[in-house]
Amino acid sequence: MENNTSDLLVDAIVNFDRPRITAILASGADPNLPDSEGDYPIIIAIDREIYSTDQEWKEIRRKGYKGPFPDGWTVQVLLDAGADPNVVDTETGGTPLDFAADDHPEACKILRKHGGIHGRGHF
Repeated sequence: MENNTSDLLVDAIVNFDRPRITAILASGADPNLPDSEGDYPIIIAIDREIYSTDQEWKEIRRKGYKGPFPDGWTVQVLLDAGADPNVVDTETGGTPLDFAADDHPEACKILRKHGGIHGRGHF
């Protein structure tokens, strides 16, 4: 798949569109390809869950989601689809675990179960 598919995947992640995330991955999208801006889906997923606003979370709840947040769902789905838990962000040198370390304990647990390690990120 090309970057366009990665752009679609990142857009679905940014919009918390779980059915679309699932469909894009099921169609064969590679979760390890960065989008056209060089961002990796798994890192976007972590950042998006950490930095979502209360209003965005209310909208997610309005759509029927009842679980805790951030829950790491997108991180788990991306890893299940073959995402690299140790992909290195080209801008910071950080791995997904670096991005999740301070504010997303659920993602940290999931990443560690999949072999996630800290990189040399500048945080």
